[in-house]
Amino acid sequence: MGNVATEPIKGIGSVLITFTSGKCLCLNNVLYVPGIRKNLVSEIVLNNCGYKQVLESDKYILSRHGSFMGFGYICNGMIRLNINYPSSDNSVCMASSSTSNNFHKSELWHARLRNIHYKRLKDMSKMSLIPAFDMQNNEKCKTCMLTKITRQPFKDVGREIKVLDLIHSDLCDFHATPSLGNKKYVITFIDDASRYCYIYLLHSKDEALDKFKIYKQQVELHKNELIKVLHTDRGGEYYDPVYFESTGIIHQTTAPYTPQQNGVAERKNRTLKEMVNSMLSYSGLSEGFWGEAMLTACYILNRTPNKRSKNTPYELWYKKVPNLSYLKVWGCRAVVRLTEPKRKTLGERGIDCIFIGYAEHSKAYRFYVLESNDSVSINPVIESRDAIFDEERFTSIPRPRDMIHQSSSKSTTQAEDVSGGASSVPEPRKSTRA
Repeated sequence: MGNVATEPIKGIGSVLITFTSGKCLCLNNVLYVPGIRKNLVSEIVLNNCGYKQVLESDKYILSRHGSFMGFGYICNGMIRLNINYPSSDNSVCMASSSTSNNFHKSELWHARLRNIHYKRLKDMSKMSLIPAFDMQNNEKCKTCMLTKITRQPFKDVGREIKVLDLIHSDLCDFHATPSLGNKKYVITFIDDASRYCYIYLLHSKDEALDKFKIYKQQVELHKNELIKVLHTDRGGEYYDPVYFESTGIIHQTTAPYTPQQNGVAERKNRTLKEMVNSMLSYSGLSEGFWGEAMLTACYILNRTPNKRSKNTPYELWYKKVPNLSYLKVWGCRAVVRLTEPKRKTLGERGIDCIFIGYAEHSKAYRFYVLESNDSVSINPVIESRDAIFDEERFTSIPRPRDMIHQSSSKSTTQAEDVSGGASSVPEPRKSTRA
């Protein structure tokens, strides 16, 4: 109590705690003391029950037998758990069964498609883009609420009908936190008609115009159309009037100190940054992985419908429905099979990695190697078509390599799942991931 006072115990019983991850924790012999306003859980009791507790900076992670349970954060010298609070005593048991049964459906697909609202998940299920499952109308994700709260939107204007008639672009600064490849900026190009987006990671702002030239060559060749208008803010990275006059492209800019006039690009970058923030928070990876998270976020957004269209940007751009069956939870752990030239006759055939995205020009996944190996040096980024994914396990909760067990969220995947069928036009990385 902090003041040498005592409070009477009114009862003893069991309490079921449901974390925001969907996992449940049953506490027995719980004392009911109405005079204590806070619900307290003993760390020592959790340790004695076989739970592992990890503190990383101000983040608290709880696991058991290598399986992630939930997380919390330090607040006023104590650890506050991220749990779902039931509206009544009767709803606790219901949460135990419904959340457990649906975790590998609604919760799992929400984790795979970071930043996607549950209503949009329901729409995608009706479109047969993802499996069908029951969903409550009031489902919410605490991570999304903490990392994606925004201001009310500005009014939008009409949309172009033909692709490449109008391209929106904006530059984001991540200078304080370089990515894995020491990139510090990201530039976006959004087609107004389809909302299909390309992104490029940059070392400096001076590369912006060069990236636009690369983008222009790729999309004009692919779509057999010409870019008519490029709409940007008043940043100097695009200042080259001779180039735009020679190509015939109209370069529109916003009014001074009015970023709202570049609303399409501003909202896209805001959504991407929110997704990256959510992905890093959910996976427990450091901020240095923002570049890989950004590429994956754009890859996902291009394959999910938005509020203004029943079709996905991918479908409007490529004229076919995207296949999402190969998607995995970003940042999860995976065991990747070593390729034939690197594999020995005796010894391990796989290596422990983190899933960080999708390959550039091949039907494969991208992985960040965690442990050194005679065949693979420490901490490179590798690509592979063969891997075992554990979508409930993240790098913050280590466990022995021999404890891999079967679960519905863990799968052996080959690259044939990535393609979604043969494509008449090869899809470059910047368009697939952006």
